[in-house]
Amino acid sequence: MECVKRWANNRFSYSHKKDAEKWIKLREQYHVEGLGKIRKWWIKKRYQRINYRCNASIPLSVPIGEDICFPHGLCGVFISIGAEVGSGCTIFQNVTIGTVGSRGSSKIGAPIIGNNVFIGAGATIVGGIRIGDNVRIGANATIFEDIPSNCTAVNDIGIKIIKAEYNRDNSFRPYKEIPAEEFSETVKTRISGLPDIEE
Repeated sequence: MECVKRWANNRFSYSHKKDAEKWIKLREQYHVEGLGKIRKWWIKKRYQRINYRCNASIPLSVPIGEDICFPHGLCGVFISIGAEVGSGCTIFQNVTIGTVGSRGSSKIGAPIIGNNVFIGAGATIVGGIRIGDNVRIGANATIFEDIPSNCTAVNDIGIKIIKAEYNRDNSFRPYKEIPAEEFSETVKTRISGLPDIEE
């Protein structure tokens, strides 16, 4: 919440500040035990409206730790079902934390982000990988492998083109349609603890 309050001096951030405050409160309210179905439905609709207004997609079922900070609001942030985000993370605009579901991929699944991770603007983190604690990910970096704790990851070598020896199936598969046996080892270790998947 403190990070949200620090936006007050930015004349462009008032609506983002309000949306982020509401977004955090709605997440907290939704996960209260014993909440009635009508109240839960109402919270979900308001939450989805904020996501839509900010061009974001962050399902309520995604576990997100405390003290998360969005310095530029939720603008363009996408977090896939099946992903996990730890406490104290800072996520800038247009970040994608997505699932890999393509057949034959070695890292099928969604990322697990540790605590106190800094994710720069436009970064993409995909696949059944684990990002350690206190990691810094630079702007526009594309991450598709595990990163140990206390490391920094940046793009510095440009694009590497790898030629395949066969035709690959690149059709999209939603997270909930991926068979459990295809997930990467990182995801398999916690597959039994996944939250119920919601649309």
